[in-house]
Amino acid sequence: MKNNTIWNRNFILVFLCNILTAFSFHILSPTIPKYVLAVGGGVEIAGFVATAFSITAILTRPVVGNYVNGPRKKAILTAALVIVSVSILGYAFSERVSLLVLFRLLHGVGWGMVTTANSTVLVASIPESQIGRGIGLFGISSSLASVFAPNLGLQLIEGVGYFRMFLISFLLAGLGCVLSLAIDEKSLRKPAAPGRKQKLADRLFAREAVVPALVILCVGGGMATISNFIALYADSLQVANIGMYFTVAGAVMLFTRPLFGRLSDSRYSRAIVLASLAGYTCVFLTLGLARSLPVFLLAAVLYGIFYGALCPIVQTWCVKSVDVSKTGTANSTYYTSLDIGQALGASVAGVLTARMSYSGMYFTMTLPQLAAIALTAAVTLAERRRRSQT
Repeated sequence: MKNNTIWNRNFILVFLCNILTAFSFHILSPTIPKYVLAVGGGVEIAGFVATAFSITAILTRPVVGNYVNGPRKKAILTAALVIVSVSILGYAFSERVSLLVLFRLLHGVGWGMVTTANSTVLVASIPESQIGRGIGLFGISSSLASVFAPNLGLQLIEGVGYFRMFLISFLLAGLGCVLSLAIDEKSLRKPAAPGRKQKLADRLFAREAVVPALVILCVGGGMATISNFIALYADSLQVANIGMYFTVAGAVMLFTRPLFGRLSDSRYSRAIVLASLAGYTCVFLTLGLARSLPVFLLAAVLYGIFYGALCPIVQTWCVKSVDVSKTGTANSTYYTSLDIGQALGASVAGVLTARMSYSGMYFTMTLPQLAAIALTAAVTLAERRRRSQT
């Protein structure tokens, strides 16, 4: 690899691509469920639409993760951004739930491709010794989007309507597609070929990363309940300006993601995962108790700290658990697990909310996080015992 620093041309380009794509995505996160209601769907249908998106992303990621290990990372990234752009444009012309679901499925395909390819281009652009730091810095681009985009999306539907909001999201994704064309494929680090022919299952899923994958699955399940239902929850309580939740959470993540990305290269990374999962559990306890905007914003601060810590450190855990030739597969495993968690979380949350309440649903979402704490603690203790016996 020709680049010996993190801030090289390819890293900057993929960083900018990710900002634009994340902006286009986060504008839609709180607005798609409201659009479902506007075109005649219910709360459970809103959960299903979120699940439809995740299903196609889940099915797409393993295949893309295998191919992006090879020499055509840039082409895959550009193709992914084209699919994302087309699907968002489709939303603008979807006045029926059935058509919206169709483009949501297509968007899931593109999103599954783009996040896996983006992360793999990132890792191939930076020195191996600084992967954790690079992932943490890369997370700033997503954090910037989460600071401004959800609130912007909510303001856009109030100010200019759904159609123009979708067009703005489309233009952002399209600009990211144009920037991806400038990435220099030749300067990306070339992984060594695997020593033996891999089985199909090993090419599609990194078994070495199963534990961090299960952890991020639990985390993603909780995150989906926030991105898809918090605006509806606030509406039910007649709490105004809920878009501030996303602004506060994203602003906090601007600081936590790069900090914890750097710490993920340290020997204390597993302890940080446990502490962050405990703090993340408190987010859902706080939301379950929320009845006013200040309490929602307290949950936003906790979310920004602990979700911002978990993303880079668990992704680094996945990447470092595999050989460098399987970086794309490890990233695919991470994002596939995150998507499965989001699909399950959104679907279960829709059912729970319809049968109990938003508050009860958020209290229930503490259970997956407690399971992740138990799993991480058990695996960490087992590893320590093995080391002490050798």
